[in-house]
Amino acid sequence: MKKTKVKFSTSDNGGGVTTDIAVSSNATDGIKDWEIINNGELRLRSSRLPDGSPRIYTITVTATDESGNKTKRTTTIAVSETMIAKPAA
Repeated sequence: MKKTKVKFSTSDNGGGVTTDIAVSSNATDGIKDWEIINNGELRLRSSRLPDGSPRIYTITVTATDESGNKTKRTTTIAVSETMIAKPAA
């Protein structure tokens, strides 16, 4: 499992905002291949799928304000043992 950070920011005119993270993957073997450590950190399985393709994770952050308004943003990341992470510029 590779430790992965999820960076995001939220703001609202009225006050506090809560956030939730959800993860899914392209793996079809029924095994949960991720772990949410906290709202900014995940562990993702780095082995390739049985057909040799990389695991692709979809990460969704949902921000909810005090009035119940929600905004969702989604990104994807491919992870495999042979890939090398590069820091964001």
